[in-house]
Amino acid sequence: MTRKRNKPHRQILSSVIALTAVAFAFPPAAWARDEIVGTQGSEVYHTRDCVHARRISDTRRVKFASEDDAIRAGRRKCKTCARLEETTPLRGAPQSKPAEPVASRPAASPPATQSQPTSSPSTQRATGRVVEVIDARTFRIGGVSEKVRLIGVVSPGADCPLGAAAKRYVEELALGREVVLEDDPANAKQAHMDRSGRRLAYVRVLNGDDVGAALIGAGHGWPDSQRFDRRQTYAEAEKSARAARRGLWSPLPSPSGATLVQRTAKGVTYHPQGCTHLRRTAEPLTLTVNEAREAGCRPCSLWCEP
Repeated sequence: MTRKRNKPHRQILSSVIALTAVAFAFPPAAWARDEIVGTQGSEVYHTRDCVHARRISDTRRVKFASEDDAIRAGRRKCKTCARLEETTPLRGAPQSKPAEPVASRPAASPPATQSQPTSSPSTQRATGRVVEVIDARTFRIGGVSEKVRLIGVVSPGADCPLGAAAKRYVEELALGREVVLEDDPANAKQAHMDRSGRRLAYVRVLNGDDVGAALIGAGHGWPDSQRFDRRQTYAEAEKSARAARRGLWSPLPSPSGATLVQRTAKGVTYHPQGCTHLRRTAEPLTLTVNEAREAGCRPCSLWCEP
């Protein structure tokens, strides 16, 4: 019996499969795994571990320096990224120790004459003095090795006039003063650290204000779209700032207030004309800066207002 030879099309198919495997094993050099990326015209962004990020072509990829920049651009985190963050611990995060067997724990009962204190959603973790305000929501605090980033607050970058005003407000409120850092249980799975290595915490001036709530209430920021325990408090602070037209929500004098800007039909961010974030929007709405603020829109992160 003669042995059949492999047909040419089978050899071609094997080569294609092998090349495809190599392509997935070694992604293009143009895509760096540490980048935060998105697709032009989309309202979401992707982190380095998201499978959707690999599928974005070079011509449609939009890069962001950090997740903060993506959020300030009016984007929200991809649902797949959010699920990955909940189920996968951050690299370098300390692993929790296995639970001690119940039988080995001594049974402890509270004294009959004392009541047990109730634990609050956020617990005190550390105290220190604010030695530097890097931007409106990032600080250096004495005794804390990492930079500290406020939980639940989004504010314009420090290189923008709006961000510079927010930074000055925080400096007047907290610089040189003793503050208390408080955790949020929602960040426990990531060891209370963000992907940039900053410690996540609520910052409260000792015997004083919650810095995040005060910043939003003064109109220098708005609540983050991510989950956090003080969302209701921060939302009420934003509502108060909008009603009183403070900071970001205040009308600008002419001619700045009459500057024409654009937004999408359902967007919450307004952009300068020709902004790269509107490339895939066929017919953006045109309005003035003051009209956009009146509608509750926030400024684009790529634009420093006049």
